[in-house]
Amino acid sequence: MIKASHLPGNKLIFELDEAIVLKSTAKAKAFISNLKKLGCMTAIKNAGHSKELFEFLKLVDTKYLIIDPLYTSSLTSSEQSQKTIE
Repeated sequence: MIKASHLPGNKLIFELDEAIVLKSTAKAKAFISNLKKLGCMTAIKNAGHSKELFEFLKLVDTKYLIIDPLYTSSLTSSEQSQKTIE
C-alpha cells in the first residue's frame, strides 16, 4: 500500500503500542523490519509499563520511544519506576 501510494517512506512514522508489541514480538519484529525496508520509521508508544520492553528494544530497530505520561509522572515518587530506568 505504501509503494502504491508513492508516499515517501522516510516521512512516515508508525506507532506500535507496547502491550501489543510484547504480546506478538515475532510479528512486531517482522513488521518493523518490513517498514524499515520501505524507509519508514517506527515508534513504540505507551512505553514504560513493562520491564520486558527494554529487553525487546535491544532486539528491534525502532527509531522512537514514546513514554507513557503516567510512567513519567511517577518517576520522582516511584522507586520502582526509578529502578526500571537504571
